Amino acid sequence: MNTTTSASLEVLGFTADYGIAFRWHLPNGTTTDEITLTEDELGTLAAEYRRDALPMWPVTPCADCGTDAAVEIEGRPLCAGHAAGFGAREQEGTR
Repeated sequence: MNTTTSASLEVLGFTADYGIAFRWHLPNGTTTDEITLTEDELGTLAAEYRRDALPMWPVTPCADCGTDAAVEIEGRPLCAGHAAGFGAREQEGTR
């Protein structure tokens, strides 16, 4: 189980070329440098965020099939399909 807490996002404002500037405050107490995304980059990010599942980063293979894992369950990286199967088995009580 992943026990790390989330990073918090601080939106700084718009840049002169209409990008958005922000930085992350990480769970370990550090803060990233300023990051700026353009309108196109924000659109790409939003489109990826709406996908069913993004791979873990850095890319980690699924413990069951070797494809890109999307989540870690009980310490095992699993792709979206195997994670769904895990959830179904857990609901049935047959892990």
